[in-house]
Amino acid sequence: MPKTLLIAAVLAAACAAAAPTARADALPMPIELNEFQAELIGMWQQQGWSYPQGLGHSAQIETIAFGNEDMTIIGLGGVPMVADMRTRAVTGTWTARRLDRKTIEVTLDQGSDRGTVLTLVFDGPDAFTMTNAEESYMTPGKFQRVGGKIEPLER
Repeated sequence: MPKTLLIAAVLAAACAAAAPTARADALPMPIELNEFQAELIGMWQQQGWSYPQGLGHSAQIETIAFGNEDMTIIGLGGVPMVADMRTRAVTGTWTARRLDRKTIEVTLDQGSDRGTVLTLVFDGPDAFTMTNAEESYMTPGKFQRVGGKIEPLER
């Protein structure tokens, strides 16, 4: 009898190990977003090229990704008419402040005293025109949101 119980226990353990286990994919509690995070988090794509004002034939186009605290600017630039192009990526943490009802100033901090100030002038909830203090010689870029605005779960 003990041998039968041992075989039954081993068989039950083997079946339990082979059976799929239900696991819950639990979400963490929602994060409280500040005014600027709620407005900016997401991807923004430049619509058309920016050109230097009176300084030649070069051009650039960028995509900006805002996370909760970090951001990345991905750029393609060069002289499109002769296919002389380069890429760049600038990443760091960001903070923002409102200058007026439509204007937000974003400070990008790359560490080691590096970074820039971006001025975003909104034209509706999903579009803005941006100037970059480091590249003030470039024409302002018009950006549009890619995908939807982040909609955190309600508590």
